[in-house]
Amino acid sequence: MLLSAPWECASLEKLGDMDSVATPLWKGLRGRGCLWHRTSLDALRKIICDKQIIPNTGQFPTTTAQSTGSIARYISATSLFDFDTATEHEIYNQESKFSSVLTRYLPDVSILIGIKRDNIIESELLLPSEIHDCPRISALSEEDKLRLVYIPVVEALHLGPIQTSAFSSYIMTAFREGGGYHSHELGAASVADPVSVMLNIGGEWIADHHRRVKERHSRGEYTLAEMLEDIYARNNA
Repeated sequence: MLLSAPWECASLEKLGDMDSVATPLWKGLRGRGCLWHRTSLDALRKIICDKQIIPNTGQFPTTTAQSTGSIARYISATSLFDFDTATEHEIYNQESKFSSVLTRYLPDVSILIGIKRDNIIESELLLPSEIHDCPRISALSEEDKLRLVYIPVVEALHLGPIQTSAFSSYIMTAFREGGGYHSHELGAASVADPVSVMLNIGGEWIADHHRRVKERHSRGEYTLAEMLEDIYARNNA
């Protein structure tokens, strides 16, 4: 992508501040009696086929730089969001650490699987405040503990597979161009093929996203990432 000068860096006000946009999303997940597992559409298809979420032992693709050092991977657990145990104030103070994990900016989308707390065996669940009491973690030196990555206050861990029978819903989300976010929820038992439904809806979101980006570019407004991409393309042309 080679941009036409002059450039104008689109402000966060125009594009949407990810951290503040995430607040109504996680607040909407509170009080529903669920823990939440974030995944992708491709991974959801496999989860439904396998009829379970399989713990992370390092077999999954690395999606962020922190993934290789995650506590979940270290103890072969499934990472979950817990938005009910802590106070809203405590969660808000950590929002910058999880907003980009909770969902993505279009054209990417995220899937949040709602998992009913009542269907989880208590002994297999580590709440955010209990993670460092796990024997495999507490046995580590303080230096080794600091190398492991987790999201304070909101990350819980499940030891062992989670059966799809424990699911209550699937929520597809994405931060959108211009601010705010898209969200579409399906009951876990409401449709036979939730992935196909979400692919169709996600396609509509992405088409709208490309239209909005095109309109912004027509005004000469570009994000910093787009500018850097352009500089890289020019330097390597």
